[in-house]
Amino acid sequence: MERRQIPGFYYDESRNKYFKITADHLATSSDVYTRSFVEKTAEDKKRSEHEARRKRARLQLVTRSKVLKNPFAAEAGLLREIHVSARIDCVHTWGKACARGFRKEYDFVYPRRSPSRRAPQVDCIEYDTATDNLIMAFTDRRRHWLTDYYIQSGPKVNRVRPSPDDGRTDSLFPSQLSSLTLTRDRMLVATTIGDAMPPSIYLCRLKEQNTTDATQRLTDHDVWEQLQSPMLGTTVWTSRANPERAEFAIGSSRGFGIGTVETSGLHFVQTQSDAQSLDWLNAHVLAVGHRNGAVKLYDTRSKGKVSRLRLPGPVTSLRGTGNETKLVACWNQGSMDMYDLRTASLPVKRKPPTEPVLEFDSEDPVSGRDQIDIKAELGLVVAAKTDGIDIYSLRNGERLRRLVVPTQSSPEDDPATINPATVNSAIGVKLIEDKRGCVRLLASRDNAIADFRW
Repeated sequence: MERRQIPGFYYDESRNKYFKITADHLATSSDVYTRSFVEKTAEDKKRSEHEARRKRARLQLVTRSKVLKNPFAAEAGLLREIHVSARIDCVHTWGKACARGFRKEYDFVYPRRSPSRRAPQVDCIEYDTATDNLIMAFTDRRRHWLTDYYIQSGPKVNRVRPSPDDGRTDSLFPSQLSSLTLTRDRMLVATTIGDAMPPSIYLCRLKEQNTTDATQRLTDHDVWEQLQSPMLGTTVWTSRANPERAEFAIGSSRGFGIGTVETSGLHFVQTQSDAQSLDWLNAHVLAVGHRNGAVKLYDTRSKGKVSRLRLPGPVTSLRGTGNETKLVACWNQGSMDMYDLRTASLPVKRKPPTEPVLEFDSEDPVSGRDQIDIKAELGLVVAAKTDGIDIYSLRNGERLRRLVVPTQSSPEDDPATINPATVNSAIGVKLIEDKRGCVRLLASRDNAIADFRW
């Protein structure tokens, strides 16, 4: 227990007694507890406590990386941390081979009702690896629906052109679908933007089906469970499933929320700016990109959030790299860069934008929101541009290939009669690996979905 300080006396902890403090000019050779001795002892104690705090902080806190701040050593640090050797770069070589070997072998085309009318637009897509089914959301004027079709996973496939009146019952929604995501326990999460009706979250348990039977449907329009909350605001922008837990995250105009599949509940975190893009860095940490350029980290265990990065503009796309400390982000009409969470300082308000640790070789900006995808096992990054798809190396930011995604039409349409105003320039991308281990790149544009395979 700390003793009470008595003016004019010094407490010696080793002797457990108080001693009178003697002035320096009155002290004799036998006087030990002088004024200078007491001041020196207090300074030594303060210095030792400060060193103990610094040592404890180095062990408990994440410090800023000194290596990655050096531009000459940044690349070497990145290579070491993404487990790529300078001598044995098998991952980088395999990723480059996949990028250069992509060939378009499949087209899903939803036909137009007339050449002059806008075709049904593909809003978003999701892929079920367990059953090789492609889940698609379409919009045709005021009609919004979701459907799924079986895709053969072999090297040779046929071109699929379903009819709008094929007799199948599709799942209809009151407004346009903004995102689709599939949890690890096969729960499909669909979010709507909101129009005449408030935005909502829809949950549907996918059916277990034989992968060789293409006549059964994965979804059932009678078993959708709807989640509504006034905290969602006017729009739900995006959603992302946790790869390791049975939960998902959504981003809306008022913040973001964490939903659990078991209880169908939603824990919402309100923010000052729209949450336009998000991704899981690990099983418990969620990175959220906002319209004001801030990137926040949220921990599901402590229910706490902190602003970690600041981009020059609104965050349109954000994806994790397989490393808990790094992420790739795009900002509106800007470049695509890699950021290290350890190089950022707190707080980020009223400070210049965070400097990236790696800039990708991009000549034009990413076309829209959530238009990038990453395959960390291959070291590949795909980004949708205005006229095609760029494939980059996650190792050094080099652009490996450009894929062109042309506008598709129905076989009955004459390309010369198609009205250019009915063509949608937005491109959606998704980099997947099917159950056979085949790497595939799905790209949606206008009324078609192209399947590039290696």
